[in-house]
Amino acid sequence: MKILITGAAGRLASDFARHFQNAGHDVIATSRQTLDVSNHDQRAQVLTQHQPDVVINCAALCDVDVCEREQALAFSINESAPAHMATVSKNVGAYFIHISTDYVFDGLSAVPYSEEDTPHPVSVYGLSKHAGEIAVREANDAALVIRVAWVFGPGKPGFVDYVLRSLQSDTPLSVITDKWSSPTYTLDAAMGLESVISKKPAGLLHMTNHGSCSWWEYAEGVRQAALSAHLPLKQEVIGKMRLGDMTKFVGKRPPMTSLSTDKFKRITDIQMPPWTHAVNRYIKGLAEKQGIIG
Repeated sequence: MKILITGAAGRLASDFARHFQNAGHDVIATSRQTLDVSNHDQRAQVLTQHQPDVVINCAALCDVDVCEREQALAFSINESAPAHMATVSKNVGAYFIHISTDYVFDGLSAVPYSEEDTPHPVSVYGLSKHAGEIAVREANDAALVIRVAWVFGPGKPGFVDYVLRSLQSDTPLSVITDKWSSPTYTLDAAMGLESVISKKPAGLLHMTNHGSCSWWEYAEGVRQAALSAHLPLKQEVIGKMRLGDMTKFVGKRPPMTSLSTDKFKRITDIQMPPWTHAVNRYIKGLAEKQGIIG
């Protein structure tokens, strides 16, 4: 297949591109330099020029606080751009996949959200992403919106890397205990996405690793994985703090946005690996690169 991926400089898109290239597909990985998704004419030109079989839109304005300050930009990139790409993809016969987020929910549920639950965003970021979901599905009834959360992987440093660096430093680390979601390992997501593309479902789909955790449990999982991989650590204890302690946040963060992946399993017949296993594999890979194990 010919697969066009936007936002290729990002963590998720870069690992998607690598996975599909290694699988033998013709991948066009576009960054802002080759496809500025905020440019209407360029969106149409690039998609029409390449005539892809599949378009995976990973481009987004994801900084929650920047979205609060730059609301017009947030809606331009997170709503208008994907809606137009969904339309152009339909016109060229491409299967369109749009990546969305757990932040479309208000975080007040006591159980993981399913695709049937009604979104209720509490930030401009969440509002713009939800608007994008609606606009994409209205523009292209064959399109698929995939929600992910707490993404980590080798394509770009993220929370897991931050925790590991902190544990290897002399600076004390404290992590929030009262915010929960479902981590997503980019390499697992890429394999899952390949299976999804073979089925070509439309609508909404959650695709994260199995299970959920708090930010603190996520960080503690990193610490335990680092110990198992024999990585040197300077800290043995991760401090605890509350979401309300983060007074510098501009945009509101929903407290509980764990995602159910039951529908993903029904469609693909694949159970995504538990997030703890994913973190262990990622940390083990970092240790192997450093020559510590392997």
